[in-house]
Amino acid sequence: MNNVFEEIKIPKIPLQKQNETIELINPIENQILEISNSILPPQDIIDNVFAQHFGFDIENADKKKRELVHYASLEDLANVELKFDISLKYRYIFLNYIKNPSNIEWIELGKLVDVKGGKRLPKGQNITEEKTDYKYIRVDDLSWSGVFDLENIKYISEENHNAIKNYIAKENDILLTIVGATVGKCGLVPAELDGENITENFARLIIKDKDNYLPEYVNYCLQSKTSVYQIDEYKGRGSQGKLALFRIKKVKMPKIGKTQQQEIVDEIKAELDKQEPLKQQITTERNKIDKIIEQCIMTAQ
Repeated sequence: MNNVFEEIKIPKIPLQKQNETIELINPIENQILEISNSILPPQDIIDNVFAQHFGFDIENADKKKRELVHYASLEDLANVELKFDISLKYRYIFLNYIKNPSNIEWIELGKLVDVKGGKRLPKGQNITEEKTDYKYIRVDDLSWSGVFDLENIKYISEENHNAIKNYIAKENDILLTIVGATVGKCGLVPAELDGENITENFARLIIKDKDNYLPEYVNYCLQSKTSVYQIDEYKGRGSQGKLALFRIKKVKMPKIGKTQQQEIVDEIKAELDKQEPLKQQITTERNKIDKIIEQCIMTAQ
């Protein structure tokens, strides 16, 4: 079989011109790196806001996790009893570095939401890129930052939709991944995906107490370390870990009033918004590099 990379053609440019182009690009790449380093990951922003409000010891929790879990040997992880022991270690981290230092009341998720599953397509049926009236939300459509990729949503036929029509998501539901390496990834369903079918690898969390709990607050709780350590405790330890629906209901989150919930949501959104100009600046700098390369190719011809 031929190597496809061997067939790729690139412009033939004199070495001196290549060096001149690199000299122009290097300062821009350094600028991009500097800007990138100043951008905070969404989970860090969420954790910082929660820590400020509740006094969580996130730094030492992460340190303890590395000590107790990541240094475990593969032989240890293969032992069923030790797998259970690792789950207990996650509970230890949650209790000693998250829950106990907070001195606040906590509430189980099952008291706030109804938890439902998704549905796989009928055997032999597949998704399609051809647009139909029925979107099919997959785990791949959701980023770790909780944003759905609306540009690459796939579709299903009317026949397949009718077969799984009871397994949909509504706006402001929370979709939580429950199978595989992405267990715990979650996001708030936007209006664009209201009423669409969901994969069996999602759990659908329906806020049933909207008078007292904001969907945005519950979603941020699930994205934060307050829930991450609990989910790590409840999921299986294999490469294909699974989070049972009934265990989702056991996840605890801070029980606070709606006013403070809104404060937390607003603070997180404000910090996330601050990152956008930086991301746009990176895009602008990358466009500069593209133009330099285009100019190099044109002048070399």
